Amino acid sequence: MAATWLVTLKAALPYIESIIAVVTSVFTKMKVDSLANQTDLLQRQIDELQQAAAQNAHNIKDAAEQLKRIVVALDQAALGLEAANRRHWTLCIVAIVMSAGALAGVAAVALVR
Repeated sequence: MAATWLVTLKAALPYIESIIAVVTSVFTKMKVDSLANQTDLLQRQIDELQQAAAQNAHNIKDAAEQLKRIVVALDQAALGLEAANRRHWTLCIVAIVMSAGALAGVAAVALVR
Protein backbone atom coordinates (compact mmCIF):
# COMPACT_ATOMS: atom_id res chain seq x y z
CA MET A 1 0.00 0.00 0.00
CA ALA A 2 2.76 2.42 0.93
CA ALA A 3 4.63 1.56 -2.26
CA THR A 4 1.62 2.66 -4.31
CA TRP A 5 1.60 6.05 -2.60
CA LEU A 6 5.35 6.42 -3.12
CA VAL A 7 5.02 5.71 -6.82
CA THR A 8 2.15 8.20 -7.08
CA LEU A 9 4.07 10.84 -5.16
CA LYS A 10 7.17 10.35 -7.31
CA ALA A 11 5.03 10.68 -10.45
CA ALA A 12 3.37 13.89 -9.20
CA LEU A 13 6.45 15.52 -7.68
CA PRO A 14 7.77 17.16 -10.88
CA TYR A 15 4.45 18.93 -11.40
CA ILE A 16 3.91 20.25 -7.88
CA GLU A 17 6.18 23.28 -8.33
CA SER A 18 4.42 24.40 -11.51
CA ILE A 19 1.00 23.88 -9.90
CA ILE A 20 1.98 25.99 -6.90
CA ALA A 21 3.37 28.71 -9.17
CA VAL A 22 0.12 28.87 -11.14
CA VAL A 23 -2.09 28.84 -8.06
CA THR A 24 -0.16 31.52 -6.20
CA SER A 25 -0.09 33.84 -9.20
CA VAL A 26 -3.82 33.57 -9.82
CA PHE A 27 -4.96 35.79 -7.00
CA THR A 28 -4.29 39.51 -6.80
CA LYS A 29 -1.97 40.55 -4.03
CA MET A 30 -0.79 44.09 -3.57
CA LYS A 31 -0.08 46.46 -0.78
CA VAL A 32 -2.10 49.64 -0.99
CA ASP A 33 -1.96 52.74 1.10
CA SER A 34 -5.21 54.54 0.44
CA LEU A 35 -8.59 53.31 1.61
CA ALA A 36 -10.16 53.66 -1.86
CA ASN A 37 -7.45 51.54 -3.46
CA GLN A 38 -7.77 49.02 -0.67
CA THR A 39 -11.52 48.77 -1.27
CA ASP A 40 -10.93 48.26 -5.00
CA LEU A 41 -8.30 45.64 -4.27
CA LEU A 42 -10.59 43.84 -1.84
CA GLN A 43 -13.40 43.90 -4.39
CA ARG A 44 -11.09 42.41 -7.06
CA GLN A 45 -9.93 39.74 -4.64
CA ILE A 46 -13.54 38.92 -3.73
CA ASP A 47 -14.43 38.66 -7.42
CA GLU A 48 -11.45 36.40 -8.04
CA LEU A 49 -12.39 34.20 -5.10
CA GLN A 50 -15.98 33.97 -6.32
CA GLN A 51 -14.79 33.01 -9.78
CA ALA A 52 -12.43 30.44 -8.30
CA ALA A 53 -15.23 29.03 -6.13
CA ALA A 54 -17.52 28.80 -9.16
CA GLN A 55 -14.78 27.06 -11.15
CA ASN A 56 -14.14 24.69 -8.26
CA ALA A 57 -17.85 23.88 -8.04
CA HIS A 58 -17.90 23.16 -11.77
CA ASN A 59 -14.79 20.96 -11.48
CA ILE A 60 -16.26 19.10 -8.51
CA LYS A 61 -19.48 18.51 -10.44
CA ASP A 62 -17.49 17.13 -13.38
CA ALA A 63 -15.46 14.91 -11.08
CA ALA A 64 -18.63 13.65 -9.40
CA GLU A 65 -20.17 12.81 -12.77
CA GLN A 66 -17.02 10.95 -13.80
CA LEU A 67 -16.98 9.11 -10.48
CA LYS A 68 -20.63 8.16 -10.98
CA ARG A 69 -19.86 6.75 -14.44
CA ILE A 70 -16.91 4.84 -13.02
CA VAL A 71 -18.99 3.38 -10.19
CA VAL A 72 -21.72 2.30 -12.64
CA ALA A 73 -19.11 0.71 -14.91
CA LEU A 74 -17.51 -1.08 -11.96
CA ASP A 75 -20.91 -2.30 -10.81
CA GLN A 76 -21.67 -3.69 -14.26
CA ALA A 77 -18.25 -5.33 -14.43
CA ALA A 78 -18.80 -6.86 -10.99
CA LEU A 79 -22.14 -8.30 -12.11
CA GLY A 80 -20.50 -9.77 -15.19
CA LEU A 81 -17.69 -11.26 -13.13
CA GLU A 82 -20.18 -12.68 -10.65
CA ALA A 83 -22.06 -14.43 -13.46
CA ALA A 84 -18.80 -15.75 -14.91
CA ASN A 85 -17.77 -16.94 -11.44
CA ARG A 86 -21.06 -18.86 -11.10
CA ARG A 87 -20.51 -20.49 -14.49
CA HIS A 88 -16.99 -21.49 -13.50
CA TRP A 89 -18.20 -23.02 -10.24
CA THR A 90 -20.86 -24.94 -12.13
CA LEU A 91 -18.28 -26.25 -14.58
CA CYS A 92 -15.97 -27.21 -11.70
CA ILE A 93 -18.75 -29.16 -9.99
CA VAL A 94 -19.63 -30.90 -13.26
CA ALA A 95 -15.95 -31.77 -13.78
CA ILE A 96 -15.67 -33.13 -10.22
CA VAL A 97 -18.79 -35.26 -10.67
CA MET A 98 -17.55 -36.57 -14.01
CA SER A 99 -14.11 -37.37 -12.62
CA ALA A 100 -15.66 -39.11 -9.62
CA GLY A 101 -17.84 -41.12 -12.01
CA ALA A 102 -14.84 -42.02 -14.15
CA LEU A 103 -12.88 -43.05 -11.07
CA ALA A 104 -15.79 -45.17 -9.90
CA GLY A 105 -15.98 -46.73 -13.36
CA VAL A 106 -12.27 -47.54 -13.37
CA ALA A 107 -12.57 -49.00 -9.88
CA ALA A 108 -15.56 -51.13 -10.96
CA VAL A 109 -13.65 -52.43 -13.99
CA ALA A 110 -10.62 -53.19 -11.83
CA LEU A 111 -12.77 -55.12 -9.36
CA VAL A 112 -14.48 -57.16 -12.08
CA ARG A 113 -11.19 -58.40 -13.54
